Amino acid sequence: MLENYSDKVEIQCEKFISALGDSGDDEKEIDKVMDEDRSLCDRATRYVSLMEQLSMNIVSQLASKKDTEKKVLPAQEELKTFILEQSLHQREFTERQSAQQHEFMEYMMKDIKR
Repeated sequence: MLENYSDKVEIQCEKFISALGDSGDDEKEIDKVMDEDRSLCDRATRYVSLMEQLSMNIVSQLASKKDTEKKVLPAQEELKTFILEQSLHQREFTERQSAQQHEFMEYMMKDIKR
């Protein structure tokens, strides 16, 4: 986009210089316009270069993020499985403990009635 704009500015500048030359204006004005044009072209080129670098950095960061996700997701699944297993073991333990307490209470109630 900036390259396109730069090309258009260059063409317009050449037309302007041509028009100035036809009207008999002095060379100082032409040099000034040429310097401004070069400055604009240099800035546009630098911006295009910076945008390309930023684009490459973004692509690199996205690739790195995907690699990280590929490593993290299996670990998260393992952790989720571990937590579910521990929850199941805890529930089984609680059920056994409750059953044992219930049996103990029944045993105690039988002893009290005797």
